[in-house]
Amino acid sequence: MDALTLIQQFQWLDGLKLFLLVATFIAVAKTKKILPAFFASLCMYVTAFVYLNG
Repeated sequence: MDALTLIQQFQWLDGLKLFLLVATFIAVAKTKKILPAFFASLCMYVTAFVYLNG
């Protein structure tokens, strides 16, 4: 698979997953609390998933 094919198959939801992964990592690094950061990113992901597929 070449780079152009990979970019074409890249979905909006995949970008959201990468953003939430980075944001969760930063939130855990700053607050030292993993569960609130995880639940916040999970809620954002579920909301976006329902919005895009609903």
